[in-house]
Amino acid sequence: MTITTYTNWLMISQMKDLGLFDNIIYKHIKNIINRNDSDEMEVEIEDLECDRNCWCKVQFTFELSIDVSGGCMPIMIDKKFVITKEYNGSSAYALMMLQLQDEIDDESYDESSDEEED
Repeated sequence: MTITTYTNWLMISQMKDLGLFDNIIYKHIKNIINRNDSDEMEVEIEDLECDRNCWCKVQFTFELSIDVSGGCMPIMIDKKFVITKEYNGSSAYALMMLQLQDEIDDESYDESSDEEED
């Protein structure tokens, strides 16, 4: 099984494109989605097993600071969100996921290729 590593930081615009805010209550994300789209957030991305042929499943984990005061003095808490997405391996979503993969270090790739040839 191939282990894929992804970047740990996503821009707000990338998170919107990936649909990570789609099922989160607006009051939790209104301050996030109105920020500059080039702002970044830390996101853990992990591949999951998928039982459908030609489909992939991925899990995104991130934290948002949410104002729970309801009044004039903000009281912020950190809330963890875990979003699971399933997508076709030949879809536009798959292309977006490819762009999020960390680049392979050429030296380590060459070393592993040399070991396989021996």
